[in-house]
Amino acid sequence: MTEAYEKGNLTRNAFRRNSSVDQGKQFVSRTMMPSIFNSMGQKVDENELNKFIDALDHDHSGNLNFDSYMRVCDKFLKNPAAISKFKGDEFAFKNVINLTDFD
Repeated sequence: MTEAYEKGNLTRNAFRRNSSVDQGKQFVSRTMMPSIFNSMGQKVDENELNKFIDALDHDHSGNLNFDSYMRVCDKFLKNPAAISKFKGDEFAFKNVINLTDFD
């Protein structure tokens, strides 16, 4: 598997594990992002992270939909060791089925 593929699996599954659903929309709260990165072994500058999220959070809800979440991960998840740490980790790459997957 390529690093990009592994990174995609890791970030998608982290979204599924840490997201909430409200009115049929799945999202991750901006306050969860530092702990999500920490769980992946990636340290981030929270001020820089918050500035980037502010630019994406057009409705000022404090929540990130999947596309916005992936943009944040693409920018901040840079540590290859954090990605390879989960290589072969059954939990990190487990396909999680949510009812929202069928919408």
